[in-house]
Amino acid sequence: MSLYRYNINLALPKPIPNVFDTKPTSKELTWISNHTWIEIIREAILRLKAHSVIINPEKPNVEDTIKAVYHICYHDETPPKPCETPVDI
Repeated sequence: MSLYRYNINLALPKPIPNVFDTKPTSKELTWISNHTWIEIIREAILRLKAHSVIINPEKPNVEDTIKAVYHICYHDETPPKPCETPVDI
């Protein structure tokens, strides 16, 4: 069985940006109603990523906290195949 594998490392400042403290507009609700859950989740990740910040920028212990990728795994395939290259979200 192939799998979509997501690796997400995002850091949002506290308090959460106002954009996430609002209800969807009618235009956004229309968009949501015309898309699949996986497309909606991808859009949510993109919005979170746009407001994420790097932890400890310009320091030796910097953390890459604006990172969201996915790839397709084939670990359970017979015969096993290598995973696909990660794709940035």
